[in-house]
Amino acid sequence: MPAYPYVRTNKNRPVGPFLLFIIFFITGGLVIYLYPSFVHIRPDTELHLIIDDTDIGENKADVIQGEVFLPVEIVQEYLDPEIYWEEDTGRVIVTTKNKVVRMATEEISARVNAQDVSLQAPVIEKNGRPWIPIEFLAQLYRIDVCYYPDTQRVVIISKDREHQQGRVLTGTKLRTAPGFRNPWLVELQPGEKVEVFAKENGYYLARTSRGILGYLPQGDVAVRIISRPYPVETEQKPVLWQPPEGKRINLTWEFVVKRNPDTGRIPALPGVNVVAPTWFHLNDTAGSIANRASSSYVSWAHRRGYQVWALFSNGFNKEITHAVLSSAEKREKVIDQLLIYAELYDLDGINIDFENVYLQDGPLLVQFVRELVPLAHQQGLVVSVDVTVKGGSPNYSLFYDREALGEIADYVILMTYDEHWAGSSEAGSVASLPWVEKGVLGLLEEVPREKLILGVPFYTRLWIETEHENGSVSVKSRALSMEQAEELLERKGAEVVFDEAAGQHYATWREGKVTYEIWLENETSMRQRVQLVNKYDLAGIASWRRGFEKDEIWYIIKEELNRSE
Repeated sequence: MPAYPYVRTNKNRPVGPFLLFIIFFITGGLVIYLYPSFVHIRPDTELHLIIDDTDIGENKADVIQGEVFLPVEIVQEYLDPEIYWEEDTGRVIVTTKNKVVRMATEEISARVNAQDVSLQAPVIEKNGRPWIPIEFLAQLYRIDVCYYPDTQRVVIISKDREHQQGRVLTGTKLRTAPGFRNPWLVELQPGEKVEVFAKENGYYLARTSRGILGYLPQGDVAVRIISRPYPVETEQKPVLWQPPEGKRINLTWEFVVKRNPDTGRIPALPGVNVVAPTWFHLNDTAGSIANRASSSYVSWAHRRGYQVWALFSNGFNKEITHAVLSSAEKREKVIDQLLIYAELYDLDGINIDFENVYLQDGPLLVQFVRELVPLAHQQGLVVSVDVTVKGGSPNYSLFYDREALGEIADYVILMTYDEHWAGSSEAGSVASLPWVEKGVLGLLEEVPREKLILGVPFYTRLWIETEHENGSVSVKSRALSMEQAEELLERKGAEVVFDEAAGQHYATWREGKVTYEIWLENETSMRQRVQLVNKYDLAGIASWRRGFEKDEIWYIIKEELNRSE
């Protein structure tokens, strides 16, 4: 508790008439007098903010026409670390698991889950910073807000902690610190009620019924009531889809460039329960969404019993991404479009795939997902987010706050590809088994296993290494489906061996000064990948992408995914 500004009174009272007790301890004629402090500190009459058992100090709250305001920094530090303030537009955004509240300075209305509501008082600006009318948010934050004008105390009481109420037994003094030699603040009469907190050196930290914090002797207080945290208000929540008990998610992405596939030509996909067509992406800096969705595809998927989680991409364009994510208004515009499309096309979920993002925009991606999820859940939509394996690239790895995304989203899909990407200067596997397992373990440090979906590749890369006259070697590659890779090896007559280090079959051959290398994706590699899902008890598997697999692969995934150990 901070030191009180005070006025001392009764500074030099004589010991005799006011002596509480005297202990004579005579050693060599020495007499020690012990008596309580008679120094009276009047509680500061400047407005103080008290949060439960802590005096935050003065100038941390304001009361205007009976409405209590808190600066956004205090709300962020003590009540809501995720409250968002956009200085350029004066917007304040509050998100919970079920609500998105948008407020703007000097406006007497707010939007709660896209519905307009009236405010008793608007957000105001003082010294260029927003002050929040905190009672409007009291229910969301599960707090009670009390103002005591006679003592100039604003008291915030948390509903999520245990509370002890006490009754004063005898006339006593509330002191600045535990111990009767410390100055006193106010006198309390028998029967007065206090809120009782921690014990320290025979004293209780207590708060009076007028919001003054201090210390009372334990013997002067009877703790009468211990109230448990208030029950969380229940509200009707949409039921989000989950795979049947004992089953795991088996998702495959449907790659749509311009036209959707002819569903009549899509073969059976044994074991699949979610399809994720790549339908939506950011189109421009204004926040418009390009849409390639198809109602007939959704109908086909639902007839087969598949959930449809439409993919929403940033188009890998970091400039457009920054322009949209850095604006609260544009984020809201994007979310509104996604929700409209989800209702229009009868979607079951949204899969967010943002890659090539500026490092400094990582927190803005988290904020976008935080604003999307409550509204998506209100429509019964599952929200998943794709992330890469941890690495050193700012724009492709470091910008992800995987822990925060894992807390907000329903699922996090780990894209365990590309270990060696298209532009790599060195040939290698797209996803060697040890690299994949290391990636899983890394993400499990931040994301719960029940939310983690393992993303696996159905493609491989043919590596072409060309030796030049000057002795240098250039490397390029091209992606191949499983069948294309096997047809190429058969045509070339290349010997296929098992690469123990990669956990995959491997082949290499030379043609003149050109060396060809390939690490295959096949039944063996896929079985081992699915076994990692079982080994770490993950939520399921996701495959990039449908059409690059052999028919047998679906049976391998289904068999291993549903295998009971």
